[in-house]
Amino acid sequence: MSTRLHQSRHGRALLLTMESACGKNPVSAQLGLRIRDAILAAESDDGIGVVLLTGAGNVFSAGGDINGLIASFETPPPDDVLREQLAQSASACLALMDTPLPTIALVNGAAAGGGLALAAACDIRIASQSAKFAYAYTRIALAGDLAANWSLTRILGPGRARYFCLAGKVLSAAEALNIGLVDELHAPAELAEAGLALARSIGALSPAALAQVKAGLDAAASQPRDAAIEVETANFLIARRHPDHREAARAFLEKRPPHWAAPGPVSSSS
Repeated sequence: MSTRLHQSRHGRALLLTMESACGKNPVSAQLGLRIRDAILAAESDDGIGVVLLTGAGNVFSAGGDINGLIASFETPPPDDVLREQLAQSASACLALMDTPLPTIALVNGAAAGGGLALAAACDIRIASQSAKFAYAYTRIALAGDLAANWSLTRILGPGRARYFCLAGKVLSAAEALNIGLVDELHAPAELAEAGLALARSIGALSPAALAQVKAGLDAAASQPRDAAIEVETANFLIARRHPDHREAARAFLEKRPPHWAAPGPVSSSS
């Protein structure tokens, strides 16, 4: 039931594709570490400006391996082992949240449980019109993991997140768009190209500025107003001094594409 992670480059975009023999692309500690390591490697590659995550076939990720869970009932691992496995699985979501690179989930099919958590950890979610979204944990009498509760509350707001998680509903792609869980819908055959087009558009922007914007948005979502404004101001000043700002202004007046400097450690998050 191991889920492989394929990597492919498309200009400045890195596409990560989850694939398993069973077709459900289950989440696991091994997959979490693979995604984390791929993102960390991308951060040190100046040729990568955006990371996309999708699933092979017609499923994004159906969550955990239920058969594996059942097989562990007779000899359950100790809590410290489970904690380590959960931390390894969650490392993918933390990497997607923490990277200065913009991240996009291409939700090509069902996203449930841990699969939903992976999608929710990305900055942007675009989905196939045939995609479905389910919290799913309560169906097998579990609580959320992989930062799913934190991410969903942040995206949907406390009230909608509680309704979605506690009611156990499966959302269609249209319903997910309506409540803000996804940002765009596309025909199944057009999803990959739409995602790459969006990645190309984002990847053409200054990597340094994008990192600063992400830090400011993170602060706005997690810190009190005045503290968030301090982060915003600090990042504005960093951007104002960065060579990309001067290059962008000159390129705008000269009606030419800009040429960005390497981003480096440019953003402030506190």
